[in-house]
Amino acid sequence: MKKIFTLIAFVSFYVAQSFGQCVPSQDDTTSLFYPDITQGYPTLTAGQYFEDTVTINVPEDTTVIFATMDIDSALITNITGLPAGIAYACHNTSCSIAGGGHGCLNVYGTPAQAGTYTATLYFELYTNGSSSPISNTESFDIVVDSTTGIADVRDGKQNMLVYPNPSEDQVNVVFNLSNSDPAQVVIYNLMGTQVFATEKQVQAGLNKVVMSTQNLPAGRYIVVVNSQKEQQVAKLTVVH
Repeated sequence: MKKIFTLIAFVSFYVAQSFGQCVPSQDDTTSLFYPDITQGYPTLTAGQYFEDTVTINVPEDTTVIFATMDIDSALITNITGLPAGIAYACHNTSCSIAGGGHGCLNVYGTPAQAGTYTATLYFELYTNGSSSPISNTESFDIVVDSTTGIADVRDGKQNMLVYPNPSEDQVNVVFNLSNSDPAQVVIYNLMGTQVFATEKQVQAGLNKVVMSTQNLPAGRYIVVVNSQKEQQVAKLTVVH
């Protein structure tokens, strides 16, 4: 039980952070983007909630027409071409990053339709104390898949899938287990309080449990699947 509540506390903190302003990663503080969105972006699934953080590292100076200029700040002004249902938020309200500093973008939402979309990030560089910025753009492709992602669970590419997410009145919990065991599916709120639980006899391999969310208040939750040998966790948003 202690292990479960420790896990819930950790994931609750992670979820609370991820739905607010993002925090720049310290894994790579030199590349302009981390992960590099221009070299590929995670595939989204139509009708399934998505969230991702992209760190932006602004150098201290830049070269323009063979002249080196100190960067005072970079300002993200817009992102166009995002799939319908997808939005973004910056690490601060102004979307500005000081020269030599680090910021991030939180890309989130539920894409409405499958397809390939070209998103363009617009930003301005202020250099050498000038009030006239240098405008720049970076483009990257976003692929939205039409599948529910169940095949990824079946093939072992991910352990668990919760959909639709956000959920209005019903949610499907799909998970892959290595053994045939009794399994408990539990929903916790972000305070760690259990708000729903059901127990099923499941089989080794792919399993699906359907649960009603009609009686859950709108908000964010943690879904936990417990079996004798495994434990899996996913985020869930309920809307009404």
